[in-house]
Amino acid sequence: MTCLVGAESYAFMQDEAASSWGDAAGSSGTGSSGTEYFFPFVSYGVRCTPLYRQSNAFIGLHQRKHRQAYGANVAGPASFYLHGYYPSGVSASLAQKAIDWCFLDYETDEVASRTVEWAEGPNVTNRRHTGLRVNSASLVGNADSGDLICNVDLIGRQEYAYQTANTLPTDMEKLADFSVTSATLTLFGETTQFSEFTWQLNRNLQPLRLNDWWITQLCGGTRDETLSITIPKTTDKWDQLNRLIADTPGACEGTATIVCQGSHNGTGGSGTYTQMTVVFNRLRFIQNDLAGDKGILMQPLQFEVLKPDTSSNGTTISWANV
Repeated sequence: MTCLVGAESYAFMQDEAASSWGDAAGSSGTGSSGTEYFFPFVSYGVRCTPLYRQSNAFIGLHQRKHRQAYGANVAGPASFYLHGYYPSGVSASLAQKAIDWCFLDYETDEVASRTVEWAEGPNVTNRRHTGLRVNSASLVGNADSGDLICNVDLIGRQEYAYQTANTLPTDMEKLADFSVTSATLTLFGETTQFSEFTWQLNRNLQPLRLNDWWITQLCGGTRDETLSITIPKTTDKWDQLNRLIADTPGACEGTATIVCQGSHNGTGGSGTYTQMTVVFNRLRFIQNDLAGDKGILMQPLQFEVLKPDTSSNGTTISWANV
């Protein structure tokens, strides 16, 4: 018996056109709508799950006699680091491709979707998942571990089997991921050091199932977006804002900017690093908390990301090679 080893699994990804959700693989599972590029997941848990029903007819027995499948869902969690690396034939870094997939499409019904080819074996149980959209995403930076990792929950359209996996790139030593050490934070106009932050988005995607085996449509719902930051307690600023929330809500709003970067190792065309700048154009302070007991006191701060009364969105994301 030859067992499969998880360490040998890997993924390639394709962008899908907004007008053809879930069709990157075509009706036969062999088509393409964009350049395939290697994408280094940390974990990939997307699965095809059959849906069953059991009739409840009177058949004169206590035991059931039938189970019928009527459809299937393609969904699951995944996680990945941000990499400054630019894949061959692609005009953006892996970090930008990932963040755009997760956090853009502010006022769009048909949010960005991807086809993922998951090679398992490889070439033993390869699977192609089409129409993958991000239902929720969280970008978490932690100073204790140094990690900057993105966790997502995905919903897709279909799963196909395919025979031959793409060849792994030969320059994976250039896949340097972003580190929290490189990140800077400006919060309500002040440069602020932090121990952890979490940028969380829930798109509340709305699946529609018609008379088909797979879901027929998957549209974006109301965006719920938050930012949580843990900082050392050095002043009573946030305690004061906690008391002002009910009386003067305007005083509890501000902006924040997070800048982080990772080396592109010469794949980016200019500079040394791929740099991401996220501007939170309108943050509403929700509350602060206290942690640390008898040690160093830390303040977990919670904010809601809101749309300003301008043409701007709740966040502005920009990229540069520096």
